[in-house]
Amino acid sequence: MTPVDIHLIAAWSDLVLDDAGPFMLMCGLRPTEEERAALGRGFAAIRSAVLGEQVQDGLRSGVTVPDHLTDYLLGIAAGIEATGADRDPMSLVAGLVAGAARLQFGRAGNAGEAPSAAEVAARAGVAAADLATDGADLCRVVAAAAGVAASGWTAIPAPDGPAQADDRRLRSFITMLLAALEDAVGRQQDRPGRASCGAGAGDHRGRPFLAEMTFEFRGGPSAQARLSDMIDRMGTDLRIWPDDDSPAVTRYHLHTNRPAEVTAEIYALGTPFDLRIGSLEPPMSERGGTMDAAFHDREGRDQRRADFDAR
Repeated sequence: MTPVDIHLIAAWSDLVLDDAGPFMLMCGLRPTEEERAALGRGFAAIRSAVLGEQVQDGLRSGVTVPDHLTDYLLGIAAGIEATGADRDPMSLVAGLVAGAARLQFGRAGNAGEAPSAAEVAARAGVAAADLATDGADLCRVVAAAAGVAASGWTAIPAPDGPAQADDRRLRSFITMLLAALEDAVGRQQDRPGRASCGAGAGDHRGRPFLAEMTFEFRGGPSAQARLSDMIDRMGTDLRIWPDDDSPAVTRYHLHTNRPAEVTAEIYALGTPFDLRIGSLEPPMSERGGTMDAAFHDREGRDQRRADFDAR
């Protein structure tokens, strides 16, 4: 069983404080100097708690994101200090619950209709506690907490007022912290970590894009008809060319922003050959990372995009 020890906390803090790591990328975060300092103070307190030292809590609850970040981590430290760090997951669970309680006591968050950062932290702590009391190991416990934090969350900022924007940023940090904790625990058990883009098991972080698909399909008339009808509803500019020499062979061309789903339908009905998927988007500029089409092809690409969006 993975212990809650200094090695786990060191691995956790290293993942969190890596600006170029998958967790900052996953949440779209670029911490300010004040936020990095807040994280550092919080992890210093957690390390003290794990080592059995007295946690120094000299920060008053404030109103900024860095204040609340430190509050949350100080709460985790206090929970670990009260129960003692060992192999029992309840040590860390007590910390997660105490961290959420500290956020709520500090009146962190004003998310409007969405759950506030403090509410999300509280739900994560409750989910972890429920599993821990049922005898789950630390890996399952922190996975439950991280899953609750990430549920319904998106890295795309919402057009809210300052209070909502601050709460959303705080929730982003909590999501990142718990995802990194899950990864740190998994690594202690030799489980694969997240990919460099921040994707975990079952995650897909890529953006949708307008694709051109061409392939040869071999199947009977019924399968060809079903496939044609299915993918025609999933894109535009569908073209089908029967093979003059073999009625069981047809060639397809399609524009779609759902290439994965189209591919799944193809394999569900038969076997594709010479399957090719290419982007109809303008290429990414090497300088600024922006979409920048070649001059001679820009008009044609823009027209294809307009035709697709008009469908």
